[in-house]
Amino acid sequence: MNLARKIELIGNVYHASVGIASTDGFTSEESVAVSRLGEPIIAVGGNFANVGLSTDFDLPDRDLRFPSQFPAEAIFSREDVANANDRAQTFDAEIVTRVTAAITALLVVNVGVLKDEVTNH
Repeated sequence: MNLARKIELIGNVYHASVGIASTDGFTSEESVAVSRLGEPIIAVGGNFANVGLSTDFDLPDRDLRFPSQFPAEAIFSREDVANANDRAQTFDAEIVTRVTAAITALLVVNVGVLKDEVTNH
């Protein structure tokens, strides 16, 4: 899977964005899994923590289908919080982790025939 990740500083505000790189951002296996099982729902709100950056914060709960409702975006103002850059980095890393976990979960689901029976009357 190829993700498009961007963190930009515009004025005093960090804009973080994570989405699918393009229409061919999935491997063939990932495409098959999503088409068979549906798009996973990714929590893009809730708690975000990064021990290495000593960052821990919450965003309002929000769920998006991946990839149709992405990119996931968040803004962090340096005027509101001193660690706006760390929050943007943490948001980016956590969304990537959540998306990767969701796609991996689809890939390990064994979609097969539960019952195949033919009867003649």
